[in-house]
Amino acid sequence: MGQATMSPSLVHAYLDRIGLPAAAGALPPPTLPTLAALHWAHLCSVPFENLSLRLEAAQKQHGIHTDLQSIYQKLVGSRRGGYCYEQNALFGAVLRSLGFDVVDGAARVVQPPQREAGGEADAVPLLDGVQAPAPELRLTGHDHHVLFVWLDGRLWLADVGFGGQLRAGYYLQHRSLADGSWKYLYFFRLDEFLPQDYAIMNHYITQHLQSYFRHNTVVARETREGRVTLFNSTFRRWREGEAAPHEEREVEGEAALLALLADHFDLRFTAEEAGTI
Repeated sequence: MGQATMSPSLVHAYLDRIGLPAAAGALPPPTLPTLAALHWAHLCSVPFENLSLRLEAAQKQHGIHTDLQSIYQKLVGSRRGGYCYEQNALFGAVLRSLGFDVVDGAARVVQPPQREAGGEADAVPLLDGVQAPAPELRLTGHDHHVLFVWLDGRLWLADVGFGGQLRAGYYLQHRSLADGSWKYLYFFRLDEFLPQDYAIMNHYITQHLQSYFRHNTVVARETREGRVTLFNSTFRRWREGEAAPHEEREVEGEAALLALLADHFDLRFTAEEAGTI
């Protein structure tokens, strides 16, 4: 329904950005292996981050825009990361440009008590293999951008904008914890959402005084070994399959913050910018 696509040259630059350059200049076909490879490479290369909200100078000069041109320049041209409205808008445009049948949707995110970025929510018990109702769960409004891909007669969930907690290959399933139990991440319907819908959501996230992202620094990235996160001043590192991080430490001082963002998230800022994060 009028969703944006990109030229082949822009798709090639994106593929270079995520470390999957097209062989012999040919773009990959719209297949499940392609979707899985793109999804994983994106998670490992483009960090989830809300640092533009914490950079006062950037907020005053540019803000956070949800049009594809601005997103492409930020995430590909400037090698930054972003949050769901940026990440999944870009990823959806790439998928459509490759010939995938993509529907943009929205979800209500589960907010357990004391939820922190990179932490694990309490597992939800199963009743005969089916998740039990959880009326005590706190849900947001429809404020998370998700993608659905029709492929091989199935509807696949593709989401590179949830802080790296989802992997490609999930057929409308929830993420399994390290101990084999399950938990709720978010709830969604299959209604299609349009760019103007995300512009309204983004306005709330960037402007409302109670917005979670206005008061917290959140950075996350998948790695070949597991994942790394920065929540305010706390850095955590997980190995694949770990239920708890094997490394957790406080980041003190602008120099240490700049080094950590560069070393673990491939994000580079000036000392002046670091002072506002």
